[in-house]
Amino acid sequence: MRAIYIEFGVGPRKPAAASVAALLVGAVALGSVLWLYSDTRMERDTLLATQKVASNITTETDVGEARHGAHGGTLSDAKKRARVLEASHAATVLADLAVPWAQLFDALEGAVGQGVVLTGLQSEAEGQRVRISGEARRFEDISGYARQLEQSRSLANVVLLSHEARERRVAFTLQADWRVTPS
Repeated sequence: MRAIYIEFGVGPRKPAAASVAALLVGAVALGSVLWLYSDTRMERDTLLATQKVASNITTETDVGEARHGAHGGTLSDAKKRARVLEASHAATVLADLAVPWAQLFDALEGAVGQGVVLTGLQSEAEGQRVRISGEARRFEDISGYARQLEQSRSLANVVLLSHEARERRVAFTLQADWRVTPS
């Protein structure tokens, strides 16, 4: 009887150049994503802290008193005003981020009107309003579109703010109050 020789593995092989390149590209991509994530996280934390300051400190006098207590010195009036303005701007940005965009887009898409084309959308988060700009073939198309928006669960008090006849089209601006509905 003859002896059987079994080779369980091939000797050491070099990894393919494409495999090494793909691994390096993946490592660089992961590093850049982690860096962007940490940068975005720091920006978010700064905005949240600024919003907290804006909601806790409402007047320039309060800002001056808070800064005086924190730093042991006084701030000039220009710096006080700049910080209050910055805090209110940050609060506005955060309010805009809290707009229920998915519900608003669903309402706008659900009210698709014949002959109406939307050209702009602007939210006013503080007043829970949205301005809708567009163009229509006829004025009647605008009123039909406004009625459909009014019937949606997300929008109420739809009002035509302005309209202007252009070449074979009517440009318009509507305003509506948005309401948050449970999903």
